[in-house]
Amino acid sequence: MPGIDGYVAARRIRHALRAQPPVLIALTGWGQEGSRRKALKAGFDFHAVKPVDIELLKDFIAQSRGRGGTAATDHQPAPAAPQS
Repeated sequence: MPGIDGYVAARRIRHALRAQPPVLIALTGWGQEGSRRKALKAGFDFHAVKPVDIELLKDFIAQSRGRGGTAATDHQPAPAAPQS
C-alpha cells in the first residue's frame, strides 16, 4: 500500500467505521510477540502468521460473530506434518 502500512490502515478503518466496525485480520510474516501486540493495538481483531489455513480464517470469522467487539487473539502456524 503506497504511503501507509497495515497498522495505519487498521487505525483509519477503526476510526472511520467505529459505529459498525468490521472484523480485521492481520495476515503477516511476522510472528514475534511484539508484532502481535502491535497489530492488536492498531485495531486488528486477530493476528495470524502466513501461510494461513482457510479453516483458521473461517474460525476467526465465526469467533467474531456475536461478540460485538474485538476478539484480540492470535495464531502461530502449526508445525508442518511429517512427510512419509
